[in-house]
Amino acid sequence: DGALDAASARLAAGAADAAPAKVVDVVIVEGDRAPRVAALPLVALRSLSAVRVFLPPDLRRPEARAAVAAAVEEVGRRFSTKGGAPSLDPDRDLGLSKKEPSYAALAAAAAAAREALAAAPPGATASVNAVRRRRDLRDAAKALRAKARDAQTLARGDELAKMKETLRALGHATREGVISLKGRAACELNTADELVVAELLMDGAFSRLDAATAVALLSCLCYGEPPKEGAAPPPLRAPLRAALDA
Repeated sequence: DGALDAASARLAAGAADAAPAKVVDVVIVEGDRAPRVAALPLVALRSLSAVRVFLPPDLRRPEARAAVAAAVEEVGRRFSTKGGAPSLDPDRDLGLSKKEPSYAALAAAAAAAREALAAAPPGATASVNAVRRRRDLRDAAKALRAKARDAQTLARGDELAKMKETLRALGHATREGVISLKGRAACELNTADELVVAELLMDGAFSRLDAATAVALLSCLCYGEPPKEGAAPPPLRAPLRAALDA
């Protein structure tokens, strides 16, 4: 079971996807054991030979598998003095350089990667498990960022719902979400607290004040340095109380 064990090891090391797209039937010939047929994904094959052996149409018959084993033994005998059967060369045997324009660049990049790996000292390259662990951590971080964005969106949604409910309670919007006259007045204001000023306007608080008192009251609604302790002048006490109540 050496060939099958080697193929299984390559699959376990991550050489293939969870669901291989292409599966082929291969004849396992090992020593004196009877030839067997196994279905393997293409990524489990370590290499291909340039020597082609024609297979019978039905490999379920023992004599058909024996014929394949005899052909494989004959190939091994003929090339025994040449270091074994030649490997399939994608460019020389298949002519991929002429058929696929991008093959030359990809082949050069693969050759450069093999040379770099061969020249690297032992232990200089990262293990497959380390690369897989890094990928898992990156995916987990991405999922956590998405979860944080969803939580922030939910929190903003709750805050927005509370703000809408407050505007409805104050009469700036109707239950159907339509902006009322008070709400339109608040939209035109540009002060520290538009809602308070809109309440004062709609209540007619400024219609009873002279210009100086109205300016003094409005100044209380703008941000500034904390005022010194002391009671407000008598003319401003009633407007200030109205602003505090609003």
